[in-house]
Amino acid sequence: MTATGAHDFDFVYGRWNVHNAKLRDTTDPTCDEWVEFEATSEVFPILHGYGHIDRMTVLDPPDGDPFEGFTLRLFGPATERWSIWWSSTPPPASSTCPSRAPSTARTALSSATT
Repeated sequence: MTATGAHDFDFVYGRWNVHNAKLRDTTDPTCDEWVEFEATSEVFPILHGYGHIDRMTVLDPPDGDPFEGFTLRLFGPATERWSIWWSSTPPPASSTCPSRAPSTARTALSSATT
């Protein structure tokens, strides 16, 4: 039996060309300048669908050297929540504390990107 929410992010599997926007200085809480850039993303399931890995490659960022990013997203059946870890080649190089979201995260993500 599959837990409710375990397939919330199945729609993202595959290889994608991605348009990104981020704050220019994520370490400055007063920064409100956004930069945009293109990337490729390859996402595939792991652990029988209870997680997935996303590898993002940015060849021409607007504010530095090319970089690679990595996301590990895992679903907790007992809590019906997703935990998300992000790491990349430029600082900050890794995230030791995951972001957590309820299984309704797919709805929020879909709404934000349309």
